[in-house]
Amino acid sequence: MSVSPTSRIANIKRNLQWYERLIRGAEATDFQPPTDWENTDDFETPVYESDEIEEGERENLLHHLVKNAFEGRNWRGVQLEVLQSGAKVLDVGCGTGLWLCEMARDFPAGGYYGVDLKLNAWAETFQRVGGNFTITIGNVLEKLPFDDNTFDYVHQRFLWHNIPEAMWPHAIAELTRVTKPGGYIDVVEYMTFARNCGPLVDRVNSIMEETLVSYGINLDIGAELPGLMAEHGGLTDIVPLRHIQTLGWGEDFGGMWLENMRRSLQIHCKFAGAVLQTSELRVEHLANRLSEDIAARRGTTKMYRVSARKL
Repeated sequence: MSVSPTSRIANIKRNLQWYERLIRGAEATDFQPPTDWENTDDFETPVYESDEIEEGERENLLHHLVKNAFEGRNWRGVQLEVLQSGAKVLDVGCGTGLWLCEMARDFPAGGYYGVDLKLNAWAETFQRVGGNFTITIGNVLEKLPFDDNTFDYVHQRFLWHNIPEAMWPHAIAELTRVTKPGGYIDVVEYMTFARNCGPLVDRVNSIMEETLVSYGINLDIGAELPGLMAEHGGLTDIVPLRHIQTLGWGEDFGGMWLENMRRSLQIHCKFAGAVLQTSELRVEHLANRLSEDIAARRGTTKMYRVSARKL
């Protein structure tokens, strides 16, 4: 039985409300959780800095939107039977830990590990409500803290702005190194910049793009992932997907994608404020203006997902 977009949106919003209550320190009994968290025991959660909370909220929203874009599944490439039988799974750049938390819930026989540059407040909270996963400090630009041939399935997403173009071959080599022979790699990237959406949007984009390019970042690395994986030589069955996402128009989820873009723009505007001669007090107004222009001019963003199997 299929679920209507309206029902899926309501479920996403309900989950996000529950996550927010958890991280802000609300008692579990003070809010009715989604059914997939109905076994949560009473507990007290720590209260974290608001910036980390707000960015985590945006990442959690993006998680659900990306999941919906790819047929409502968190996984791709790896065989369902592998996950059901108890796969060892790694999430590189795990952020809030929501992807790990849902994978552990959906495939409880597996073992789940995350790696990131620091421990995230959201991930600590998800672990407290029964998340069967472990997070380790590590950096894919150096050497992941795992032995060769450890994992059946390695997942990585949304690191395009953290990995310089020259380091992508190394990053793919690290993902491959820790994957078992016959195991699977799954990389997801998306482009945050909406194109052809008016002079204000173009001006903010140009500031951010110039900065990122100066750091060696390839703004459209997602399109080059299949070639980079092929050049590595240790991967086969490379399958790319590209998804064009509307922002604020064209479909039910366009509005939620635009909200994610608006939150991201708030972060960008704080950075670009000095160059734009815009005070921090006007950041939210500027982000709202940008979002309105993007929706009015039928903006889109691109998302890429590439899976491969290790030889």
